[in-house]
Amino acid sequence: MQKGERKLNINKKLILNILLNLIIGFVTLTLILALLNLTPNNFIVLPLGEKSFETNIEFKAIIKNVFDYYETLLSGTFGTSNTNKSIFNFVESSFKNSVILLSFSLFFAIVFGILKGIFDSKREKRYSSNLKTLSTLTVLAMPDVFLILVLQFLAVILYRNGIELVPAAGHGEIRHMILPILALTLIPMSYIARITSLSIDQNFEKNYVKTALGKGASNRRIIYIHVLRNAIMDLLDSFSAIATIIISTLVLVEYMFAYPGLAYVMFKNYELGEIKVVMAMGIMIALLYFLITAIFKILKYVLNPKLRGELN
Repeated sequence: MQKGERKLNINKKLILNILLNLIIGFVTLTLILALLNLTPNNFIVLPLGEKSFETNIEFKAIIKNVFDYYETLLSGTFGTSNTNKSIFNFVESSFKNSVILLSFSLFFAIVFGILKGIFDSKREKRYSSNLKTLSTLTVLAMPDVFLILVLQFLAVILYRNGIELVPAAGHGEIRHMILPILALTLIPMSYIARITSLSIDQNFEKNYVKTALGKGASNRRIIYIHVLRNAIMDLLDSFSAIATIIISTLVLVEYMFAYPGLAYVMFKNYELGEIKVVMAMGIMIALLYFLITAIFKILKYVLNPKLRGELN
């Protein structure tokens, strides 16, 4: 295949991938908007025996509300709340808070996850490999809710002993962010550590590493100079899954720690019946997910010389 044809095929693949993601996003958002327009009084009776299909759902009204909302979005605003407040004000502050929380958590998850992965690898022989791996797998096996509850329980114990460094919930001070950042960091960090350690162990079986070992290079030098580069490529391939983990955990963390980000504002306004605010927050959470995945896909093409060569 000619270089120009290969480049054209890659460009087509990228365009199709973008279009597919947009279609999936549009369909998902439309379904969510439709569901949010349902009320507790709505019912559906499915055909059973002599009974026919019955429902009090006004599908035409729901469809009209969905398209009206899209029209509002296309006008460049999120509309107004039931109390005539601009929804953009809700979005602006909560989006900023969520981005701050995600930025710190992603940074710590990547840095400490890679370091933990190196520590977990079988080539780091100063400590028992099974125990190192078990510590990572234990965090991965924990449900998000249980992990958050454990951290809050520890914060309560510290508070009862006169240590108020890490509040169990709330906002307004930097110390209120410590536990949410920790809760949002631990599971992605363990996921990154596991991928890194497996990648390092696999790369040590390759010929170029065996050649370097034969020339007298140390394990540590090989890991940091040669193997880690390939491990980072494997990480970038897995960041769609990591983004899913961190966004789903963000929803729980914000709600359970009463952190005023997108998810917390979304839940609170749902209780108040502010459906338009809820929809705006849901859209921004989805946007955060797509931004994170897009950034790491771009990094993958920038850092991978093979992909750069195909695109040039």
